[in-house]
Amino acid sequence: QAAQKLEEAITYQPTLQALKKLAVVLVALKKDTYAIEILERTLGLKDLAAQVRFELHKSCGNYCLRLKRLAEAESHYRRALDIHSSADEVRCNLATMLLQAGRTLDAKRSFQDAIASNPNNPKACIGLGSAFLAEGDPRSAHDVFLKALEININEPTALFYLIKCAYELKSYAKAEAVVKVFSETQPVSASLLYSLAGLQFHLGKLYEARESCNKILSIASDHTGANDLIRVIER
Repeated sequence: QAAQKLEEAITYQPTLQALKKLAVVLVALKKDTYAIEILERTLGLKDLAAQVRFELHKSCGNYCLRLKRLAEAESHYRRALDIHSSADEVRCNLATMLLQAGRTLDAKRSFQDAIASNPNNPKACIGLGSAFLAEGDPRSAHDVFLKALEININEPTALFYLIKCAYELKSYAKAEAVVKVFSETQPVSASLLYSLAGLQFHLGKLYEARESCNKILSIASDHTGANDLIRVIER
């Protein structure tokens, strides 16, 4: 009903406010393609302020990315950056699009540009880590995933890939320290505790690994991994 009323209003007077509201309603209705059409129509209005034009291009880019319309997403992101070149969120989104398109080197540069604009952007660090993994560089990936978690410990994606890199590199200490802190900020999770126990085991912290396994068994007594690890520790 809201979409219908807004469309009727736009028919008589296509104002910036009405067009933007209609786009929001269309996205809520999962009509992203139509929302993009409305936003691109909005960009055709005269005398738009630079900030408004920036936000419209950013939104168009985001909706195009969601629909896998990568070339259009890139065009809108770059036009947004022509207005605000230091917008780290847009640079990060552009880099995500480039990574999806298989343009790993370009994606890496864009993530690095986002970090240069805002060193405290954990999403850009996670994206850069993903680009390093795509290049087969787990050491560099490990370091930027660690940086993402130093910025915001509550980044489960960064934690997952940090652990993955730690096992690949056989370098467990930093991951173990971060997982320990992360586990203290989250509800008790058998899978998280099992990751911690595995890292502790590889570091030779057998008592700590056993304690972590016992915590797992207190919430999931049939946890195969924890039972197996205890048997290995007791040999």
